[in-house]
Amino acid sequence: MDNTIGNRLKSLRKTRGLTLKQVADKIDYDWSNLSKIERGTYKKPLTEIIEKLANVYNVRLSEIFGENQELHTSFDIDDEWLELIKDMKERNLTPKQVEEYVSIVINIKNTL
Repeated sequence: MDNTIGNRLKSLRKTRGLTLKQVADKIDYDWSNLSKIERGTYKKPLTEIIEKLANVYNVRLSEIFGENQELHTSFDIDDEWLELIKDMKERNLTPKQVEEYVSIVINIKNTL
């Protein structure tokens, strides 16, 4: 399997603040095999699993397979997110800091 796909899947999982175990539980799949998929070392066909992951991450398959340059989720940006984006811009955060910031916000929203 192309490791680029695995990297995209890992990025999608992390930006949503999910662990391998949480995702594996959502799709009723072994977390160690999911880890292999993310690392690009899993050798079996993955069509069904990748379809399930696309549903969990709320993205199109084309985004996982790299037909689009950037990964996008299907959600509307509300005023709250716009304020967070402005805040991140004003703080001149690095891409890694933005990823961590968004992950924290998503985790908080998921617990409410």
